[in-house]
Amino acid sequence: MANDASDAARLPFQLDVLHELTGDAAQQYEVPAGVKVALEGALPDARYLYLVQIDHDTKYVTILSPAHGDPPSTPPGALVRVPDEGWVITPARGRVAIVGGVQPLTRDAIAALAGGREPPPGTTKMGGN
Repeated sequence: MANDASDAARLPFQLDVLHELTGDAAQQYEVPAGVKVALEGALPDARYLYLVQIDHDTKYVTILSPAHGDPPSTPPGALVRVPDEGWVITPARGRVAIVGGVQPLTRDAIAALAGGREPPPGTTKMGGN
């Protein structure tokens, strides 16, 4: 069952969003459209992870990964890379960030945790490539 924003928490550990062009890593990036990014790190406990982008102008949240549905639960101590191989391409200018929960999250919870907002009905975006 999916959590709402009040049941979810920001990640209490270090995971990095990788930026293909610079090789840098950070908890979040402000990037233009068309940049390749991925998530990498280790988890101390099981989590469902979402790589998201918050549009610079509208503040709408796009789920970059997983492209469809809920992500698999990542086991404790696992090294993680999202996507497993390759990169996700950002669809717009905006901030790329990581959101995670102990259970799958609703889109509203993901948007709230990312500091953005859910797009109006009919404009929901998932997937960045």
